[in-house]
Amino acid sequence: MRLRAGLLPAIRRWDLTLFKPTSSASAGELIGAARGRLKRVLYVIGLNPSLKFGSLEEQIFCLARAFREEGGLFLPLFQSPLGPEARAMYQAAGLEAGSLSLETFNVATLRRLTRLIREHRIELLHWNLYRPVNPYIYCLTLLRPRLKYYLTDHNTRELPIPPPPRGVRRASKKVLLRRYSKVLCISDFVLGRLEAEGVWPNLHSCTHFINTERFRPDDVARSHLRKELDVRGQFVVLVVAQLVSWKGVDVVLRALRRLPLQFVAWIVGDGPEARYLRELSKTLGLEARVRFFGYQVDVSRYMQAADCLVCPTIWAEAAGLVILEGLACQLPVIGSAVGGIPEFVEEGRNGFLFPPGDDTQLAERIHRLAGDPEACKRMGVEGRSVSVQRFSPEQRLGEYLDLYSTPAQGGQYG
Repeated sequence: MRLRAGLLPAIRRWDLTLFKPTSSASAGELIGAARGRLKRVLYVIGLNPSLKFGSLEEQIFCLARAFREEGGLFLPLFQSPLGPEARAMYQAAGLEAGSLSLETFNVATLRRLTRLIREHRIELLHWNLYRPVNPYIYCLTLLRPRLKYYLTDHNTRELPIPPPPRGVRRASKKVLLRRYSKVLCISDFVLGRLEAEGVWPNLHSCTHFINTERFRPDDVARSHLRKELDVRGQFVVLVVAQLVSWKGVDVVLRALRRLPLQFVAWIVGDGPEARYLRELSKTLGLEARVRFFGYQVDVSRYMQAADCLVCPTIWAEAAGLVILEGLACQLPVIGSAVGGIPEFVEEGRNGFLFPPGDDTQLAERIHRLAGDPEACKRMGVEGRSVSVQRFSPEQRLGEYLDLYSTPAQGGQYG
């Protein structure tokens, strides 16, 4: 599936706002200069950027550009090729991005990977959204013994979470995983799970960042979309998610059935559960109150026009980028009290939590938000403030770059 029409204006707008200075400081000054040399990084990630170009893809682009501005190399290697518009964006910025699927092992793919490492003089291979134990890394250990490895853990855990490995399994896993110089955890929940296993080396908590200039409240955009979709005096509950069973989108539909007619739901996303969810909305008599929008190039306009965001996952999700996006758009967020979500949704401050899968409790929290417009507004403002202070590129890029740097002269970090 290709990216939909209209991506080019959107990604041009993203590019312009990735480093929007808050003063006369340059982008290089914003991300800091007091660090050692940046390593030459091949960032291997199991993403298909021709299907969508969301906040994680934007974060990768942002890092690649920041590396270039500091004289380093951060080369993304996606699972699938960039779409034409995203490729044009990389080219316009003078950046490279490759593609190579590493889901299954074969010798030809290993050769291509090794050649890429050699041609770009790669020092560090950062592994993301692939299985941590894989034959490519162990083959490269023999072929490129000086190559270093990082891993990012994005994993959602199915409930109940199994106990930590023991005995021979624990010992063997510890040996296999010691190839990683650093393991980056996108939430404290993930960090805690890996610490409990006792087999992972050099763990670091490293949350995402998002473009808080693209994801921001916009009253004009809100008015236009609500008028376009003929939303008059209704309370819009937004879900942005891949439509798979563990995302719990059906919980939102069942909660909506418990609410008065002025409550409606917008579902942005697609996936194997799409047909089931459409049929469920018919079965529940919600056809007139639920809109399915499929994949969207830019979800920010839906966030700007909605009244609250719901993250209804029923598994222990590591962390939701969509939560950070919603908070930045000044939306109160209602999230399942599971996994990493409670780290970002603070009860009564920027939203509410509810027991995963409990549509009765979810309906109650949505109704409470709608019934108190002042509290709803206050939570939105607080969420926006937290998002800018904690998850903007200006706040997070320096820490990210430090993770990839060699020690500065006289410094301690490596």
